This record gives sequence, C-alpha cells and structure tokens, in this order.
Amino acid sequence: METMWKFVFDMERSPTLEISTPRGSHARFVGLDPASGNPAIWFLVPKVATEKVERTFVIYGTGHRIHQFSDYVGSVIQGQFVWHIFESLL
Repeated sequence: METMWKFVFDMERSPTLEISTPRGSHARFVGLDPASGNPAIWFLVPKVATEKVERTFVIYGTGHRIHQFSDYVGSVIQGQFVWHIFESLL
C-alpha cells in the first residue's frame, strides 16, 4: 500500500524546495497547489517506509540556464510563466 504526499514551493521565498521523503518515494505529478497557487510536487510514498532521504528540487523559468546535474520532474504553467522543475542530483 502507498500514499500520496504533497510538497509546495514558496515562490516568494525561494525557487528551491528542500524536503525529506522515505526511500523509494517517486515524484508522480507537478501542478499548482489549489490552496496557495504555488507550484507543488506530489509523491507516491511507500506505506512501510524506513529511512528518509534528503532531496532538493529547483524551479527554472523558460530560457534560464539549468544546472547540468539535474533530473527533469515536470513543468507547471502559472499565469504567464512556465516553470520547469528539476531534482538536483548533487
């Protein structure tokens, strides 16, 4: 059995999201959080999770340079902006 977890970016503070997820969790959806209107990532999380893993996600705007050690997660349209979410692999 698995559950879904949501993590929301605070775009006014930082384009970076640092979180801790159980090992084996996978990003499954990116979109706008209905409550805040900010970009968010939803994860499929194993029900019986043990060890947690620290992870860092970064939002880049269209046309911005993307760090070479990043893994694409998804994109979100927010008004006139299209945000691209990557997981830092460093």
